[in-house]
Amino acid sequence: MQRSPASARIATCLDSNDSPRPVPRVSELLFPLDVRAMHLVYGGASPHWLTLVMIAITTSGNWWETLALVPFLVERRTRPAGLVLGGTMLFVGVLVTAMKYTFRRLRPAFTLSEIRPLWDAPNTFSFPSGHTTVTFATAMFVALWLFKSAKSRWAPLGAFAMFAWAVSVGASRVYLGVHYPSDVAFGALLGVAIGWGGYRYAARFYSERGRGEGVASRNRPAL
Repeated sequence: MQRSPASARIATCLDSNDSPRPVPRVSELLFPLDVRAMHLVYGGASPHWLTLVMIAITTSGNWWETLALVPFLVERRTRPAGLVLGGTMLFVGVLVTAMKYTFRRLRPAFTLSEIRPLWDAPNTFSFPSGHTTVTFATAMFVALWLFKSAKSRWAPLGAFAMFAWAVSVGASRVYLGVHYPSDVAFGALLGVAIGWGGYRYAARFYSERGRGEGVASRNRPAL
């Protein structure tokens, strides 16, 4: 009798003793690729000067992104957007910390004997990369602001600079041996999503305030 496709799939999961084979987790399937990519980027055999450059880049992602708040906070008109951006950064910090202690993934130096940190490795867990998440969130927020709200002619250059910085920070985390590539990749996606959400919140605030000011001006008695 010919087996149905469903029964055939079930049969392939059973050995000769009809005992179920353990189904590998997605993380277990992807881990070899993660390690291979880690070895490609890790800078253990790189020149000392390049390591110093990577240390400088990774340090710029250690809350130095708060300098992006300065242009927003200088002018009164953009100050609310600056406050939203600051709140977005804080939200990233809280969320990433919660995720680290939820997934509890050890850093590469604790699981791969051939990897040693080239910079001061934190004692916290690895997934996702906090540096990468907050830099991509900041880059996304600022890029959207330049294109949609400020409508600056320098928007393409500014957005390119912000995302080039964010990518450099993410790459430096792998180069220095303190994160797996998947930590950085997920952090980048998460940061882009959070940055987009933060900008949408700020844009809605300005839209509602604009409508309110329009209503007030129409209701204001003529002098």
